Amino acid sequence: AVGMMIPGLPFMGLGRNADIAWGGTNARALSSDVVNVAGNGEIEAERVTLRTRWWFDQELTRRRSPEGPILSDSRFIAGRAGEVLALRWVGHEPTDEITAFLEAMRASDVESFRQAFASYGVSAQNMLVADRHGRIAKVMAAQLPQRGPRPADDFVLQNRSAWNGFDSALTMGWVVDPASGFIASGNDRPDYIGRPAGYFFSPRDRVLRMATLVEERGTLGVEDLFAIQQDVVSEPAAVLAAGLVERADALHLLHPLLAELRLWDGAYAIEARGPVVFETILYHLTRELYANSRGEVSRELTSWANLQLFLLADLDAHTPQRRLEILQAALANAAGDAARYANWGEMHRIRVGHVLGNLPVIGGFFRIADLPSAGSRETLMKRSHNLERGRHRATFGAQSRHVSDLADVDANWFVLFGGQDGWLGSTNFADQVDLWKSGNYLQLPLSPAAVERAFPIVMRTTTSGG
Repeated sequence: AVGMMIPGLPFMGLGRNADIAWGGTNARALSSDVVNVAGNGEIEAERVTLRTRWWFDQELTRRRSPEGPILSDSRFIAGRAGEVLALRWVGHEPTDEITAFLEAMRASDVESFRQAFASYGVSAQNMLVADRHGRIAKVMAAQLPQRGPRPADDFVLQNRSAWNGFDSALTMGWVVDPASGFIASGNDRPDYIGRPAGYFFSPRDRVLRMATLVEERGTLGVEDLFAIQQDVVSEPAAVLAAGLVERADALHLLHPLLAELRLWDGAYAIEARGPVVFETILYHLTRELYANSRGEVSRELTSWANLQLFLLADLDAHTPQRRLEILQAALANAAGDAARYANWGEMHRIRVGHVLGNLPVIGGFFRIADLPSAGSRETLMKRSHNLERGRHRATFGAQSRHVSDLADVDANWFVLFGGQDGWLGSTNFADQVDLWKSGNYLQLPLSPAAVERAFPIVMRTTTSGG
């Protein structure tokens, strides 16, 4: 098999063998609960010593119930009067994630791939698979608790009645060979499993964008898949921008930024000016609409999902005169910010470096580059960020790409935003960044003959005794 491994874990989280190719996204499923175990006589206590290097050790009492460790003994998680709160987590159950992935790597078709995840518990993943016979599937790799009834206004469950068993990859619904001819996942709500999974999911921006591109292209080739992975168009952002222009027009409001916004197609390309205009307007508009008396804006109110759902409606809730005042103020404040940046790449940056680059004072020694970046919160080539009015760094996003053509065992392409080696100073630490920037990939064949041709250098490791 060829693929990508998470450092320290002995399996390929995404990749390809002779028969199948696979990948996945975090399902964001709810795998834990807080349980009130007050009155449970089975709570056990033990004295433990916390040893601290170059400082004093500390002794404390640690308590555990059959539901899990007691949280409310911590001063940071106080229960209400009479409550003793424990954490129940699927990860404390007898699950086996490593074996599940090892068996998935050996799978030969979509059914055996699904079967491989029977023992998988956490963290929940939407696993996608295609086999060389042309079949495709999406599987929920997880053990999800079967929860009893609970009050809508209280997240604390009451003792052992909280969980009544588990649903697994074999008992939950799955998607197999859909009529559309393709499957996609983007951390969105996994409705396909036929039961609730959790509360907090990404909007369906990326899934819907993939569907649009697939349907536009019809028959797909490898080059089409490369292009889809690098797509930076946000259709919801374009819709929101058009909605703002429409409301300004209705109020006969004129402003140079509106003229620029009118031309924007939602593409967060490095050289694009439209994202600068849109994001600076959005920043100031949300403050006009949602800021409290201290000028603070709630992150929950201004999440991208909520802005899509409520921003225009909240603006429309005001009188025409007040709407005009809000838009005028937002445009006036945004104009100065937007004038500082000729394009999105000047404003939106991505840092290349070691994790130690985040340290204060000395972090600069571990940073390699500060690059302009395309993409945004929920574009296919994701480069997440908050509401911004100035130059900023992407906080999260795409860091690996994989495309395989199952008609050819040697047609497998991969690239990392970084490199193969995490060792500081290694020549392979960030040697794939230029490939990533240029949209190129490394081909990793599977057949022995093709491997020998592609990789003529052989390295053999031996013990010191030979």
